[in-house]
This record gives sequence, C-alpha cells and structure tokens, in this order.
Amino acid sequence: MTTEHPAENADVIVVGSGGAALAAAYTAAANGLRTIVLEKTEHFGGTSAYSGSGIWLPGNQAQHRAGVPDSVELGTEYFTALVGDRTPAELQRAYLSTGPELVEFLERDPALRFRYQPFPDYFEAPGRVENGRDIFPVPLPATELGDRLAHLRPTIALDQHGIEQDRENLIGGQALIGRFLLALDKTGNADLRTRTRMRSLIVEEGWVTGVVADGPDGTTRLRAARGVVLARAASSASTTCAPGTTGCPAAAGRRPPRAPTPATRSPPSKPSARPST
Repeated sequence: MTTEHPAENADVIVVGSGGAALAAAYTAAANGLRTIVLEKTEHFGGTSAYSGSGIWLPGNQAQHRAGVPDSVELGTEYFTALVGDRTPAELQRAYLSTGPELVEFLERDPALRFRYQPFPDYFEAPGRVENGRDIFPVPLPATELGDRLAHLRPTIALDQHGIEQDRENLIGGQALIGRFLLALDKTGNADLRTRTRMRSLIVEEGWVTGVVADGPDGTTRLRAARGVVLARAASSASTTCAPGTTGCPAAAGRRPPRAPTPATRSPPSKPSARPST
C-alpha cells in the first residue's frame, strides 16, 4: 500500500537533474529560493554526466580570458546563417544575448569554473570561429565532492558497459554535474532527492502549482510557490503539456507569484540571497 505523506512546500521544484535542470535549480537556490530537485534514479546528472560538456555561448568571459576574439554579434551571425528561421527569432535572441550573462552569474561561485578549449565550429559559415567557441567545466578532483561522489552518475563506460574508469579527476559532464552539486549544497537552499519520480503535475484553476512525487518512503504532494521546472529527458519530446506551463496556449497570461511558504521539513540555513541576474 502506498504511503501518503503530508504536503510539503517550496518556492521552486525542478524535475530532472541534468545540466539544464541543475543550472535552473542553482539559479533559484542562489537567489534565496527554497528549491527541491527530483531525480527518479539513484544518481544525479542524467545524460549530461555522460557528455563532453562543451558549452556554446558566444562572447562569454571564459573565452575572453583565453583571448578568443568572439562576441554575441559574431555568434549571432554564425547561428543565423545555420539555423535561419527554423526556430522562433525571440528564442534565438534570448539564448544568444544572455549567454555571457549566464556564464558571469555562474562563475560568481568559485565552485562553478569554466575554461576555453579549442573545439572547432562544425560548419563553414559567416561568423565562424576557426578554433571554436566551446567552454568546458574545469576538471574537478573527486575528493572535493566527498560523499556526493556516490550520488553522481558514473561515466557512460561504467554505467552502460561495466568498464571501470579512473574517477580521481572528473572531467567533462562529470565535472559539470559535480560542480553544480557542490554549488547547490553551498547555497543552503537546495533539497536534492534521488529515487523520487514525478507522478503528475498539480493543476489548480488552470495553473501548475506543484507536483505529486513518488519516493522511497511513499507519495508526497509538493507545492511550489514560484514555479515548477520540467527538465527531465521526456519533457522536450512531449506533444502535450498542462495549462499554465510555458509554451502552452494557456500560458498567455502570467500568474503573480505567491508568497513563499515554509516547508514542512526543517529547511537548511539560508545565506544572504544574491542579486537576481
């Protein structure tokens, strides 16, 4: 028989734990919001933990430190030449124009460090940078993760094929997820849960207000005062979504955020919130 637990309250709930999910969770938690991350497996990281973790954000400060002659304008020229109008122009502008801002925000935390490495832009087109634009997380000594190393999804060689690999110095996606776990723990505002699967969204008066989640100890209704971020692998492939989620017809209006309510569990101590970016 499924055990029903009392409802819990948070500001933000993030479903999934890949790179995008943890970036969203960190942004919320670093700005003082009580944040819950739900991961259905026993490890954080998703397929991001398997990846090389190259990040393509033209004109960012990690590139500039390495002397790469790049800018948002040059990156936009290249992006537009290749993508054209296959995606909405406003999304393209948002992605490109805020890339440097994102890197600057993340690197305010010493745990989130990036460096430029040559990795060529694939196609010949106006705005191409010959040696590429990619930045990568700085390798992370596994000892810095402590007990969190056991929660980091192993490399694809080990996880999918049983081939042991040295994890003494984490690189690529291993370093990216490991660094996000360190940064999230440091905020004091993040509750990271493994083996916890979202069963359904809670929709009230046409708005998503939380999720129903199944965890090791039963089922819990988790309410989010500020929002729910769906960043699990299946979300982008879904052809339908609940009213009130971004991109759905019912999302034309925006509900004012409710005042944060205290969680039923004792929340971790909160540091001073950082300025919003």
